[in-house]
Amino acid sequence: MKKSVIAVSVLSAALAACGTMSDAKPWGNTLVDSNGNGVKAASGCVIYGGGPAQGDSCGVVDTPAPAPAPAPAPEPAPEPTPEPPTEPVYETVTISGKTLFAFDSAELSAEGRAELSRVASELGGLYEVNEVIVTGHTDSLGSEAYNQGLSERRAATVKHYLIDKGVKNVSSFGAGETQPVAPNDTRANRALNRRVDIRVDGSRRTY
Repeated sequence: MKKSVIAVSVLSAALAACGTMSDAKPWGNTLVDSNGNGVKAASGCVIYGGGPAQGDSCGVVDTPAPAPAPAPAPEPAPEPTPEPPTEPVYETVTISGKTLFAFDSAELSAEGRAELSRVASELGGLYEVNEVIVTGHTDSLGSEAYNQGLSERRAATVKHYLIDKGVKNVSSFGAGETQPVAPNDTRANRALNRRVDIRVDGSRRTY
C-alpha cells in the first residue's frame, strides 16, 4: 500500500513539474504545457500541429487541408451573329410629273401620293438604304429661273413625303430644265421632261 501512495505522489509531482494538458499552449509546431515542456501522447511522442490526429514526433504525417476548388471557367462569349448575304442596289425610279402634280404645281395629287407610297414600301423592304436622292425636272416652257424653282419645290415635296413614310437618308435637288431626256419640241416630249427621279443607293438580302 505504501508503494502505491509513493507512486501516485511521484506521478503528481511529475505532472506538476511538467504542467497539465489543460494548460497546454502551442509553441511553434509543437504543443507545450504551461512550463514549456512538450506534451506527449499516450505513445510517448511529442504532439504537434494541435493533436495526435494531426501529427506527432513518431512520424504521423499531418494531413494538409484540401486545396480550394478552382474558380469556374468564364462562360465563352457568344458568337457574333453573321451578317446576312446582301447585294448592292443602285436604282433610279422615274415618275412622271403628270402623275405626281397638276400642271405648274408642287402639290401632290392623289395619284402621286399613291405612287410614292408604293415607292416607300419598296424602299422599306431593302436591307439597307444608304442614300436616296430626289431630283426634280421641268420642260423648257417658262423662264429658266422659274423652272429651277419649280423643280426644287417639287423635289422637296417628294422628299418630305418619303420621310413621312419612314424612308431615311433622303435629300432633294432641282435641275430645272437643264437635264432633258427628250427635245422640248413637242407636247409629248415636254411631258417626258416634266418628271422626278428617285435615285437609290442601298442593299438587299440575297435569300
